[in-house]
Amino acid sequence: MKLNLYPNQVTSILLFFALFIFAGCVPSKPSFPPAGTLWENEYGYTDVYSVPEEFPEPELGFRIARQYILSRLSKTPCKGYRRLVLQAIIDEEGTVMAVHVHKPVEEACEETGVDAVKKLKFTPATLDGEPVKSVFAFSFKFE
Repeated sequence: MKLNLYPNQVTSILLFFALFIFAGCVPSKPSFPPAGTLWENEYGYTDVYSVPEEFPEPELGFRIARQYILSRLSKTPCKGYRRLVLQAIIDEEGTVMAVHVHKPVEEACEETGVDAVKKLKFTPATLDGEPVKSVFAFSFKFE
């Protein structure tokens, strides 16, 4: 495969990289909190991790769990374009303890989403090889 670049395009590309290298502005990776960070929340949980070493995963897999929740939401009369954000608290056995609506929509849609998430089973999050409680967020866009 041959690239056809004009001399001014090559110069622009080289200048772009030179600015980052020589100016010390190499783009860095975003910084995340370290593993073992507890979840700061308004619900009163003090032993729930937002950043475990291993995150919880739906036992069905992410794709199938998402499809399941969306299929349940599609049967609910949700009006207009919406985004529903749910936060599930998952215990040490992978069971959903609670689901909180982070970004509310119509009540019927919230209830359907919460009920669907509560029926999921997860592999638990781990920290230092031990299962821990954790928070897991779902975000859905629908019309």
